[in-house]
Amino acid sequence: MVEERNENLQPADGMNEEAEIQINSEENKPQKIEEAKELESDSSETVVQDAVSPEQVEQEDSVEKEAKVDKKETSISENTEEVYVDKKEAPISANIKEDSIDKEETLVSEHAEDKSVDDVVEEIEKNVASESENNDVAEHSIKEHNHIPMLSYKDFDLKTLLEEAEKLLSTYPVQKIKKHLEEIKVVFDEKVALLIHEKKEENPDEEVNISEYHNFKRFWKDYKHKLHLHYKENQDRLDNNLAKREELIEDLKHIIDSTEYDFDERIKKFKEIQRSWRNAGSVPSTKYSNIWQTFKHHEERFYDLLDLDRDYRDKVFEENLEEKKKIIAKANDLLKENDIHFIFKQLQDLHKQWKEETGPVARDNREEVWGDFKEVTKKIHDKRREFYKKLKEEFGANLVKKRALIETLKELTAEVPATHKQWQGLIKKIEAVRESFYQIGYVPKKHREKVWGDFKSTIKGINKHKNNYYKSLKELQKENLDKKMELIRIAEELKDTEEWDTATKTYKEIQEKWKQIGHVPRKSSDKIWNQFRAACNHYFDRFHKHVKGERGDELEIFLNKKAFLQQLKDKFENVSDDASYTIDDIKKITEEWNAIGYVSADKRFINAKFNKYVNSLYDKLNIDKRELSFLKFKNTVDEYMSEENYRKIDSEKRYVRQKIDAIFKEIQQLENNLMFVKSADKNNPFKREVQNNIAKNLEILAFWKKKQQYLDNLKY
Repeated sequence: MVEERNENLQPADGMNEEAEIQINSEENKPQKIEEAKELESDSSETVVQDAVSPEQVEQEDSVEKEAKVDKKETSISENTEEVYVDKKEAPISANIKEDSIDKEETLVSEHAEDKSVDDVVEEIEKNVASESENNDVAEHSIKEHNHIPMLSYKDFDLKTLLEEAEKLLSTYPVQKIKKHLEEIKVVFDEKVALLIHEKKEENPDEEVNISEYHNFKRFWKDYKHKLHLHYKENQDRLDNNLAKREELIEDLKHIIDSTEYDFDERIKKFKEIQRSWRNAGSVPSTKYSNIWQTFKHHEERFYDLLDLDRDYRDKVFEENLEEKKKIIAKANDLLKENDIHFIFKQLQDLHKQWKEETGPVARDNREEVWGDFKEVTKKIHDKRREFYKKLKEEFGANLVKKRALIETLKELTAEVPATHKQWQGLIKKIEAVRESFYQIGYVPKKHREKVWGDFKSTIKGINKHKNNYYKSLKELQKENLDKKMELIRIAEELKDTEEWDTATKTYKEIQEKWKQIGHVPRKSSDKIWNQFRAACNHYFDRFHKHVKGERGDELEIFLNKKAFLQQLKDKFENVSDDASYTIDDIKKITEEWNAIGYVSADKRFINAKFNKYVNSLYDKLNIDKRELSFLKFKNTVDEYMSEENYRKIDSEKRYVRQKIDAIFKEIQQLENNLMFVKSADKNNPFKREVQNNIAKNLEILAFWKKKQQYLDNLKY
């Protein structure tokens, strides 16, 4: 009968892939909105990207570069276990956007001087102007689509990526999906490049044509056109709003300077202008401050004109003063908050309210109330500045940590692995270092390119050695395939022979050679194994029929076994749970049973009845459960051997091996988890539970290895 397959020598998942260790960008750098004219580029072709630094991400916006297929940096093996990362102690920069950090690095530099109150207010005013312009973009769409989920696009195929991109463009406002589509594009480019690489490897002269690539190119051109139109429409809207506000200022000047209105008519017209002004929308940020200062100037002129009705004017001034004091109180409350970005955003909103939603106050109060607001603004600014100073210190510490990890990588790769197992072990260690590198956080901007470049080049060096190793392994696997095909040829030539002694010896020899040859390409592995096994099984089925024909009267043997089984039942019918017999007694009974002789396949049910009854005798013995289980297992296997049912034994071997592999993987996973438990406390409940599970699985593993050893010692 065919020998066991020796599946533990089959290629591990990903072993034949020449994919490289994945290097994600160092930080997920948010991209600023480009000017409309920069978005008009519509041509694109595929480029295989090496690891991309955060600074390069913004520059790589098109696929229209010469199609290259050098190396793709991805995870080397599907067998690499996922690394658990403890995120309890997140760095203070964990939620800080990179563009905000880069902006603040000038503020926290060693030579930066503290700003005056007026400089701080001017900075706030500029931010308010910029925010006002950006917030005017399709306000209703922003409310309806506050959150668009970012999916795991790397798990999509080319067709699904294109469908998802088209769905986003047809469902959401074009300005809200920029980040999503650019992520889809990066993944799409990588998958196309890898597909080209694979096809070129198979057939270097064949022209590669990928329909999804051309469809995506057309989609990208359409998206860029719509995005360009959006920015143009937005600019037109801002310009129109500016024209409306300039017209309202002229209307305000007219009611101030004209003599055609009485008091009530002036008030009515003024309130209409105020309402229209509040609803006029945002203007270009470069015009924001000037247009508001102009309006406020003429607004104060109007109130000065109301000198004839002091009571009304003073009432309005008092109401405005109260509103401004409320804003100052809210600003003071912000000093109690800890979220710097929330504080600064709220401060900008308060400045916007001060400018856009409150009117002038009496001249005697103007300087004082404005001074109070500027003072609290300065305090908030100082708190923010101190926060970023601490952040700079953290960046310095991060730089030291990242450099240390790069050195660790170099130490790990000082000696190049020589086997697949060694490579897999090294890859797990590299993945752990890599994940730690990404978890550390930002480093100072001036060092970012250098650190990222050192990290990337180190990984590239590892990938180069790894790809050379697996390339040579592929050549060896092709040689192994040729050797196994020759064994298949021999097996198929002999499968119908009747020279039993010679053929049986030959089959034993080629089965042993098959196990010794080693790996073949994965795509051929199952096919040639099934072909080889079929030829072997065909021969041994014929051989067993031949052997059976030479045996004596099997009916008499069957009747003897039936009588023996009945005698056995009569003998032990009244035996209690406290059995008076031993394991040796049962072994002797089994030997007597086997000595009776061989029964044909149609009468083998008598063996099954005997084994069932023997197992019931084992159950009454006061022995360990695992030992009992092993005795029953041995009893079943011995039955297969007595029947020369080698196919059943082969099946049992495969099952035991699969169980051992599963338990071993479980132990590896538990040990991997234990590596990332930082607590040194032996009483840590999680750590104790993992250790107990490892011990339990080791006991189970030993039990199944005992079964495997028994099966391996069988001679057939």
